[in-house]
Amino acid sequence: MRPPNVNGNHDKKWVAMPIAAGEMARTRYDVSMNTFDGIFYALTAITVTVKLLGTAGALQRKEYRLDRLRAAVADGEYTSYAYLYGMQLIAAGLAANIPLPLAAAVIAATAPVAEAFFRLMLLSRSGLNRPRPTAKAILLLTIAVIVLLAEHAVLTALNYPQLIIAAILLISTLPSALLAMAAVNRLGWLRKRHVIAAGAVLRRRLSLTVIGITGSYGKTSTKHFLGQLLPQAAVSSDHRNETYVIAGDMISQLTETVPQYITELGAYRQGEIASLAALIQPKIGVITAIGTQHLALFGSQQKITAAKWELVSALPADGIAVLNADDPRLKQQAAGYPGKIIWFSTTRTADVSIKEMALDLVTIDIRLTIAQHTCTITLPLAGRGALANVAAAAAAAWAAGAAPADICEKLGHILPYPRTMEVRELPNGATVIDDSYSANEHGALDAVEHLTRFPQTDKRVLLLPLIELGSEAARVHRLIGRTLAKNGAKTMLYTQRHLVDLAAGAARENPSYRIQSTDTPRRAVQFVTKSIGKDTVILLENRIPDVVRQELFRK
Repeated sequence: MRPPNVNGNHDKKWVAMPIAAGEMARTRYDVSMNTFDGIFYALTAITVTVKLLGTAGALQRKEYRLDRLRAAVADGEYTSYAYLYGMQLIAAGLAANIPLPLAAAVIAATAPVAEAFFRLMLLSRSGLNRPRPTAKAILLLTIAVIVLLAEHAVLTALNYPQLIIAAILLISTLPSALLAMAAVNRLGWLRKRHVIAAGAVLRRRLSLTVIGITGSYGKTSTKHFLGQLLPQAAVSSDHRNETYVIAGDMISQLTETVPQYITELGAYRQGEIASLAALIQPKIGVITAIGTQHLALFGSQQKITAAKWELVSALPADGIAVLNADDPRLKQQAAGYPGKIIWFSTTRTADVSIKEMALDLVTIDIRLTIAQHTCTITLPLAGRGALANVAAAAAAAWAAGAAPADICEKLGHILPYPRTMEVRELPNGATVIDDSYSANEHGALDAVEHLTRFPQTDKRVLLLPLIELGSEAARVHRLIGRTLAKNGAKTMLYTQRHLVDLAAGAARENPSYRIQSTDTPRRAVQFVTKSIGKDTVILLENRIPDVVRQELFRK
C-alpha cells in the first residue's frame, strides 16, 4: 500500500529505497564475482604452473627431442594427458561457438576445473613432477612463462572473460613449452656448434686410439668394463653418447698424455652415429648387439643395424671392428666387409669366446679364450647377462693392444656398473638386486631368471615397462610376463602401461598368476619395504624412481 503524500517527500523516498537495495545487491554480486574470479584465477595460476613443470620434466626425460616425445605418446606413456588435452580443446571450441555467455562460461570452465582436479590427483599420488634444475630446463621454463604472460596480457586487453582466458592458458601451456623447447634447442645449437668445433680441433691435434662402442644395449656396461681393463684410458662420463656432450667430455679429459679414449655412441635415427664418428675418429669400433631398443624411432631392426654399422663404416683402413658373433644381423651385415674384424661370443668358438662353467648368486666361473690363450676366471658379477659385455670388453682391450694374460688378471677384479645387477644386502637381512639403471628385453629376462636362483621364498619384483619398442612392445612384454609367472615372484608394475600384455603373457604360463600395478611412489615403496627380512629378495628392474630406491635402502 502506498503511504500518504503529506509533504511530497514520501514519493522520493519510496523510489530511492528499491534503487538503494538494487545497488547493495549489485555490490554484493560484484564482490562475490570478484571473489570467485580471484579464487578461479589463483586456481588457474597454480594449475598452469604445475602443468608447465610437469611438461618441462617430460621434455627433459625425452632429451628435448620431438621424435622421442612422439614415440612416448604412441606407446601410451601420456594417454591420460592426451585425453584431458582433447577434452580441453573440445570445451574451448564449444565455448567459442556458443553465443550464450553463461553456456560458454560453463563449458570453458570445464577445462581448467578438470585440469585442476587431474593435477591435484597426480600431486596427491605421485608428488610434484618437475625437471631437474639444469640451465636448459630453467631457460625453457623462463621462455614458456614469458610466452604465457604475453598471451594473458593480449587476451586481457581484448576483454576476454576470465574463464575463457583460463581455458586458453591451460590449453596453450603445452604449445608454449614446445615453442620454448624449440627456442632453447636453437639457442643451444649455437653454443653446441662452438663446442663441437673445438672438440674436433682437439681430436685432430691429438694422437691417440679412440674406441667407440655402440649397440642396442650393453654399451655402458661394456664401456665400464673396458675402462677397467685399460686403466690408462680416459672414459667418457656417465651416459654421455651424443655429439655435443662427447665433444665437451673430450675437451675436459683429453690431453697429450692420454693414450686411449673410450666412449659410447648412441642414436635415435640414422646418421647420428656417423656424425659422432666423424668427431671422435675411432680406430676401434665395438657393436655389442642389435635389439629392439628404440625400434619405435627407427622403424625396423634393419634400420637399427644400418645405423649402428655407421661406426664400422667410419673406421680407417687399419681400424678394427669388434663384433658379436652371436648376433645374426651383425653376421649378415659384416659379410663382404674388407676390414679387420675381431669376433666375440658366449655360445661358440670365436676370436674371443667365453664358456660359462658355473653360475652363482654373485659370481660366474668362466673359461675365457683369446686367440690361443685360455684362462679360467671367477667374475664377481651377477647374472649371465653380463657375459656378452665382458666378452666385448675383452675383445676391445685385446684389439687395443692389451695382453691376454693381463686381461684375464683384471677381469677377476672387475666391478659392475652401478645399478646394473648390483646385489646388496640390507641391514635387516633382505637382499636387493638393483638393476634399475636401464632395461632392455634381454637384460630384463636375464634379471628375472637370475632371481629364481636365490633361495629366499619371499621374492618380489618391481619393474617399469620398457619404452620405445614400437611394434615389438606387446611381444616383449608378454614374454617378460610369461617369465615372471614362471618365476612365481610377487610382481608390481610401476604405471599401467603394458599391464595387459604382461598379464596376457603371465596367463599363458600360469592362469592364476596376478601382476599388481600402481602409479604412486607410496604404494611402490610399501610393496618393496613391507614385512621384509632375511627371507626376502627384491629385484628392481628398469628406471625405478629414486624415492622408491632411497626408502628401500634406508631399511
